Amino acid sequence: MNIEMEDEDIQPMINQQPTPETPPVIQEVPDESVAMPKKTFIVFPTVVLLILVSLFAGYLLYQNHLLKQQIMKLATKQTTTPSPTATADPTTGWVTFVFEPIGHIFKYPTGWTAVQCEQGIYLFVQPTQRTGTSCETPPFGEIFVSFNQKPIGNGYLKSSDYVLEREENITLSFGQAVKKVVEKIKESPGPKNYIQITFKGTNNYYYSISTEDLQYEITLDQILSTFQFTD
Repeated sequence: MNIEMEDEDIQPMINQQPTPETPPVIQEVPDESVAMPKKTFIVFPTVVLLILVSLFAGYLLYQNHLLKQQIMKLATKQTTTPSPTATADPTTGWVTFVFEPIGHIFKYPTGWTAVQCEQGIYLFVQPTQRTGTSCETPPFGEIFVSFNQKPIGNGYLKSSDYVLEREENITLSFGQAVKKVVEKIKESPGPKNYIQITFKGTNNYYYSISTEDLQYEITLDQILSTFQFTD
């Protein structure tokens, strides 16, 4: 039996033929049980090495910090604690006064004027508080170095207008000295206060360094420290 099929009947059948399926792509998954040990074996030493390097660097920084602190403390101590041998002589550069007839030498500050008079040496501060630098116009409030073969008296202490404020004994290389600070207690002519240092030299002369102005007390002590006696 001949069956003739028309083209219209065949075309649907062709279209109904099953389409061959595409085989699935199988991706291979790496075996983590094998790869992990290898990764861990590489990372662990690196981390340990970094930790050790960091600790060592921190230790070095800390030691450097301690060293800097010690250097700063040492430098501060050296600048704030002067050496006992570094103390400067306050009379360095002063003018030397030599009086050979009775054999004494002493120094007085630069810029002052020394005038030899009958009873002693006037030390004038420049500028002077009075006009002139002579024995006829002695400076009020300056320093006077007197010398005599007899002990110097108590000066203004003989008057009831003055009282002895303080007195101290001073040991010198050539003997003892007595320092007196006198204060005025009554209204009367004369200086308000005065200082007098009296001592005996090796040539049997008695010396008195005095001032009528208390601001020169330190200068008086410094002049006294410079006294020397010739043979």
